[in-house]
Amino acid sequence: MYSCRRGLVASALAFILLAAACSDGKTEVTAGAGDDTSNTTTNDLPEDSVVDDTIEADPSGEWVRTTSRDDLAEATPANVIDVLADPSDDSRLLVRFEGAAEPCAGSSVVVTESADSIDVQLFQGLDPNAAAMTCIAQVFNYEIAVPLTAPVGDRELRVSAI
Repeated sequence: MYSCRRGLVASALAFILLAAACSDGKTEVTAGAGDDTSNTTTNDLPEDSVVDDTIEADPSGEWVRTTSRDDLAEATPANVIDVLADPSDDSRLLVRFEGAAEPCAGSSVVVTESADSIDVQLFQGLDPNAAAMTCIAQVFNYEIAVPLTAPVGDRELRVSAI
């Protein structure tokens, strides 16, 4: 089985960018007194709005089943945490990864099968309508079940890393 662990640095950066893309706020950088630079943020949201911009891993540690999407905007290669044959069906792979909150973000899995191996690529991107949605910056543990044309059997599982 292929297993790849990674830090949250790349995910955190991606989700900060996701939160920024989904935000209605405006940021201006102005020069302060002396050599200091200060950031001034103005927000067009109503005063009683609550914006959750914290980034934290899914505390449950469980895998949330989702589906592969082909409509993502700005999809880029992403890291896979684990890929394995589904214990209940050897003709299906379980691709596990960390991802941003749905429905603002989504993932796509591309599988290439041969007689000797199964190559897996994961892409993550934004929903085409993410700018009009309220998005949270939180990391979840997701799992996509991918049907295969033949059982995994003795074939090597290979993941394309970013």
